[in-house]
Amino acid sequence: SRFLLHRTMASEQTVSHSPVDHSAQSSMEKRSGDVSPTNLFVANLPDSAGDDTLKALFNSFGTIVSCKVMIDFNTGRSRGFGFVRFETPDQAHNAIQVLNGVAVEGKQLTVKPANSTEPSQTPTNNIYVKGLPLQFTHQELDALFSRFGTILESRILIDATSGLSRGIGFARFQHVDEGALAIRSLNNVVLAGASRPLLVKYADTEAEKAQRKAKQGRRPLPPVPEPTYPTLAPASYPAFYAPIL
Repeated sequence: SRFLLHRTMASEQTVSHSPVDHSAQSSMEKRSGDVSPTNLFVANLPDSAGDDTLKALFNSFGTIVSCKVMIDFNTGRSRGFGFVRFETPDQAHNAIQVLNGVAVEGKQLTVKPANSTEPSQTPTNNIYVKGLPLQFTHQELDALFSRFGTILESRILIDATSGLSRGIGFARFQHVDEGALAIRSLNNVVLAGASRPLLVKYADTEAEKAQRKAKQGRRPLPPVPEPTYPTLAPASYPAFYAPIL
């Protein structure tokens, strides 16, 4: 293959993790208009899970005000995600601590505050890559990722107007752990002919796409500027229209 790999300084940095001050986080959420500390987003639910199943999963953590599994209107089936609202922030926080990452019927749950602005990293076998050289071919994309496992399908996104590559692609592996290895190995790597490092991460799930669209739909409209009016000069009247004093 004609491409070479160069790892950037960013990939060699050690990231330190400090304990999260949940009391501070809770107070920040209360001040934010986008995140409710009691409302949780739950992704990767089993296909068979309905409202009752969702409630049974979370019922032991406190009083549930509402819970709903989102349904596809076309098929009538679960879309694999839902929302649970607790009575208090502490109840919601405890549910996140216990259930996030737990496997239910072979699926690993993602549980987090609804409308959280933190990027989701739900493990999936579908990998997103951005920063490919514009001349990068489909065969080279397969060669780049096939070192980490079996590729089921892959594609490079093409600009509909120009017909040229957008520098973005996807690769779907047979197993999730193969995709995880590709992320660890290729993220922040610079390919020959590229102007920036690769961004390699898990592709968004359907639930995450729907959540982001819903959040974007609730963004406040920009303020409407106050109308401006021209300043009119004082009217001048002919002598015969002058008021009689």
